[in-house]
Amino acid sequence: GDAKHSEVKGLLGWTGDKGIAALNMKQIDRSGKSPSRLGLISQTTQTQAAFIKFTRQLIAKVGPKIEEMRLVNTLCKVTQGQQEAAIKLARRSQLMIVIGGGNSANARHLVEICSPLVETHLVETADEVDTSWLVGKHHVSITAGASTPDETVEKLIDKLRSL
Repeated sequence: GDAKHSEVKGLLGWTGDKGIAALNMKQIDRSGKSPSRLGLISQTTQTQAAFIKFTRQLIAKVGPKIEEMRLVNTLCKVTQGQQEAAIKLARRSQLMIVIGGGNSANARHLVEICSPLVETHLVETADEVDTSWLVGKHHVSITAGASTPDETVEKLIDKLRSL
């Protein structure tokens, strides 16, 4: 997970100096650690695809050196469901707008998974929508980060309907 995320900071607090937070193998290499026992958990808002990819890379890199490894899928089921729904929407859309905080890992992950499928933009408010995004688009979808207030989503819907 992201070392700056509060959830990850909390988990690392329990590990003393034995834990590290990493999103890629370069961060693993920089840690200088080569344990014989390894536990792997994920920040709950990571995408399942990213967690699987990271796990495979980690096993390929350090697997032969590990005597014991525990893998715990801590991905949030609600978040996974939201990500799957966003993918389905993106496949049927010409434009996807993700509304959520720029510092929200959940909202950023929604952008990451939708972007390969359709033009996708992250906004924090309805006022950030650029009307040029909508030119020639007839199927526009909206998804929101988990902590985005309903009122914020409703304002975005109202704005799009008024255009």
